[in-house]
Amino acid sequence: MCRSCRTLAILPALFGVFCCATFLLTYCVSLHYEKTPYPWFPSVGKTKKAPERNVFGQLFNLCSFLLLITMFVRHIQLKHDADWNEESRPLVLRLNRIALIFGGLAALGASLVANFQVGSVIVIHFTGEAMVFFFGLVYCWIQTVICYKMKVCGVNSSCLFNTRAAFTIAATVFFIVCLAGAGYAQYIKENGQHNGNSTVVVEWKPGVEGFSPHIVGVTAEWLSALCLLFFIVTFYGEFKSIKMKLVVSRRSASPIPLSVSDESMRTPLLL
Repeated sequence: MCRSCRTLAILPALFGVFCCATFLLTYCVSLHYEKTPYPWFPSVGKTKKAPERNVFGQLFNLCSFLLLITMFVRHIQLKHDADWNEESRPLVLRLNRIALIFGGLAALGASLVANFQVGSVIVIHFTGEAMVFFFGLVYCWIQTVICYKMKVCGVNSSCLFNTRAAFTIAATVFFIVCLAGAGYAQYIKENGQHNGNSTVVVEWKPGVEGFSPHIVGVTAEWLSALCLLFFIVTFYGEFKSIKMKLVVSRRSASPIPLSVSDESMRTPLLL
């Protein structure tokens, strides 16, 4: 296999490594400067203070860029591979275009999460999170359907389809559990505050009303994010077998005439 074929395969691999490094490094830096560990993993992107906020923002911006590039390469790959499935080719091409739109919106949401943390502009941060999970799930479902169509014509294996379907279903279930847990926890906390049973709470801590369902929601959020991450990493195998070439051509068939004087041709170049 040529070296250029392996180059594209590094994109989903780098995306997976950068995402894991982003979360782990941010969490370790946060523990070092806060001196007291979180009672549980915080929600994805919850970095209120520097320097962990800066570390998370810089690294997750790179992750969103890698995600966008990976999805674009996947789009180009499917435009080529769709020719192998004559029966479903129009459907695959249509789904491929739709998937690129939703994938781009998910990457944009990841950029919003990176640049607008909870401590700065919370509304934009949660909007970005919603874009990542909702549009990311739609992207995974579309790619799973495409994988099934390409499995029928022998381009993809049954194992690859089953793996992507499992990650997609798991990510969807975990995201629903996340919404249910977070919503129920917020309801319990606000209901207790209205009844005068608790004070206004900024941070979730053990003993706070609704903390248990909050933990369930946060855990489900992380699991859903990991499933989405592993889904993108499954592109690694397909990217190893493809290569892309960049072709540069002029709009005009004739070359652009250059005006060169005789004097300049006789003048030597001084280095």
